[in-house]
Amino acid sequence: MSEFIIISLYPNPAHSSVNFIIKTNENLVLNVFDTAGKLVPSTEYTEQAETEQTVQVQD
Repeated sequence: MSEFIIISLYPNPAHSSVNFIIKTNENLVLNVFDTAGKLVPSTEYTEQAETEQTVQVQD
C-alpha cells in the first residue's frame, strides 16, 4: 500500500477559525501557527480515511 496525505483547508483567508479536511493512511501531527508564529493547539491523526477538524485561530 502506498502512503498518501491530502490536506484541504478553508476559508482562506481565515478570521476566527480554519477547517482542515485530512485524508491519510498513516499517522501524522497537524501543527498550525498564527501570523505571530504562535503554535495553536496541535492535533494528532491516526490512520483514518478522512477527518475534518476546525482550529480556532483568533484569541
